[in-house]
Amino acid sequence: MTHILFLNIKDTPKTLKELNESGGSGTISSMLYTARGLTKRGYSISILYKNTAELKEDGITYYSLGDEGVKATIEAINPDVLVVVGHSGDVLFDERLTERKIVYWAHNWLDVNKYKKAFVNKYIDEFVFVSDYHRITSLLSFRFPLSLYKKSHTILNPLNLNLIKRKMDYKSNIPLNIAFIGYPSKHKGFLEVCQVIHKLVAEKHDVVLNVYGDSKLYGDSPNDLFAHDIVRSLVDRGFISIKGTLGRATLYDQLVTNDIVISGLTASETFCVSLAEAQAAGVPVLSLDRGGQISFITNDSGYLVSNTNEAVDVIKQFSRLSENEKVRLGEKGIVNTRKLSQDNISADWDMFLKEVKIGKKFNIFSYLKDIKHALFWKFKEVFK
Repeated sequence: MTHILFLNIKDTPKTLKELNESGGSGTISSMLYTARGLTKRGYSISILYKNTAELKEDGITYYSLGDEGVKATIEAINPDVLVVVGHSGDVLFDERLTERKIVYWAHNWLDVNKYKKAFVNKYIDEFVFVSDYHRITSLLSFRFPLSLYKKSHTILNPLNLNLIKRKMDYKSNIPLNIAFIGYPSKHKGFLEVCQVIHKLVAEKHDVVLNVYGDSKLYGDSPNDLFAHDIVRSLVDRGFISIKGTLGRATLYDQLVTNDIVISGLTASETFCVSLAEAQAAGVPVLSLDRGGQISFITNDSGYLVSNTNEAVDVIKQFSRLSENEKVRLGEKGIVNTRKLSQDNISADWDMFLKEVKIGKKFNIFSYLKDIKHALFWKFKEVFK
């Protein structure tokens, strides 16, 4: 039985049970759903957190980082494959942590020089990115070296589709309920969303922004975006309702009461789990036409815009849609996210882990196609 160890010592530790009860980041949910899916495929799965109770639950063994340090703890656990997750990647910069296979699962944008050096020094064997946009644009930052391209893979983030509630009522709320789900930070484009709301309010449109998520998602200190003049004004006048971080089940119950979900307006999303969850629930979504979210949002399942002004126009257009038109948007979104089921994504990981053993076959046509996509997205970014 192949033993996989996921190392995540930066995010707030969660078990699957805790994720459902108290919520967590998209990185955490993706890791836990992937881990659970792989247990069902016969893998032995462990997760190493910085500080957590050591236990076994849902087939996953949870370890806490010992005083002896990262490398010694990994050696004691002795996995066949080490998967380092997200922001924990900085443990890969100084030394090789194990002689077994080392995979970096990139959930965020990379510090190009540091990761390239780690790869050249053989501290990392393989890279997994969470969308083609993420992988291809990252490789462009690396200048598309063939050696790194051969070791780079795309595996989308999984959803627990069995847990997600289906939206049934598509009658517009008064005011129109717009949701932002995730860490309300600059990186997540929260200010841009607030600018959209600000413009709608200025034009006398009856809207409210429901914010699900806070700094607890990542264990960070509160950010100062709520001190921004526009944001503070919207909060003070009741146009922003802060819901905080909710458990997955509660979040899904509240998600479907919203008319539309908006996020990813800065092209900084490598995937955007919250938009995927919204589509899986049949809730229409709005986002930028650049970013990892284009892996599952299409123009017939949601709205992809090029800037915030266009987003304002789309919200006004959406508010005038008939109930049947909104139902069609929701149904197409559900279809688009079926590929993100835990079973499908764990199958992709299973295939990848087997490829790691035998080596990935190089395809020159795929390589050239990816370069073409990279240049196209770069062109769109420059001339947005």
